Amino acid sequence: MIFKNNRQEVYVTMDQELFMKAKDVLAGEGIDYKTEIVNNNLRAGMGGSAAVSRGGGTKDNYRILVEKKDREKAEYLLRQVP
Repeated sequence: MIFKNNRQEVYVTMDQELFMKAKDVLAGEGIDYKTEIVNNNLRAGMGGSAAVSRGGGTKDNYRILVEKKDREKAEYLLRQVP
């Protein structure tokens, strides 16, 4: 996905549950965000490198981006996500 230059990455995880919690935190505070999910199963199948989990399978990468003006607040809030 291509985002406007006014968006900055504030959160990256390979854990879907943490990703959902992080989105809920931002939504609860009224912070506008965009997400990007990279399916590593596709990358591995095409000969690309992919992150491998302990079980041997690949995991997806979950990214959250916010507007520059919201970055500090978002980072503060996301540090509270376990």
